[in-house]
Amino acid sequence: MERRKGNTTIQMTSAPYSSIFIWVNSNLGYPKLLASKIGRNDLDIKPLSWLSIRNIEGREFNGLIIDHAAILNSEQIALLPYIRIKQ
Repeated sequence: MERRKGNTTIQMTSAPYSSIFIWVNSNLGYPKLLASKIGRNDLDIKPLSWLSIRNIEGREFNGLIIDHAAILNSEQIALLPYIRIKQ
């Protein structure tokens, strides 16, 4: 029986080229391995703690994808409207 693609795989596969991918914690081994396995070495995988004003303010991103299982704190949620994606 073939294993179906999980939500993280789908998110990575459909992410714009050279996107930031926010993982659920600081253990980045699995998401980096997964990205490599599906041919998405262009993704810049960051831990959830990276999602802060110092990393967002004044920047524009090709894409910024937050893993479906990530639980954002109130400060991170407040940042969401300020994330600028290149058009």
